[in-house]
Amino acid sequence: MHAYVKHNETMRKQFTSASCPTCDTLFERLPVEYDEDGGYAFLEVRPCADSTCGKMLCSCCDQFHCDGCSQTFCADHLVSVPDRKSTRLNSSHLGI
Repeated sequence: MHAYVKHNETMRKQFTSASCPTCDTLFERLPVEYDEDGGYAFLEVRPCADSTCGKMLCSCCDQFHCDGCSQTFCADHLVSVPDRKSTRLNSSHLGI
């Protein structure tokens, strides 16, 4: 006896790969979800907290949490403070 499998909604692709738009890190085996518009995968990214930057940051992107405001910024906005070496601040907290 042979079993025949009908290709239907349950036979769709279950996993896919995607790259971060900022650092190009490849993430594999992201689950694919479907709705009436088609399939999509979620890659968790967050915007840089600098309102003019526009970079989307994944967990692998160079980033830091500002000690002044506790927001996450891309590494482009990191400013070293000579007298406080362990403090990471965004330039907006220094009046730059």
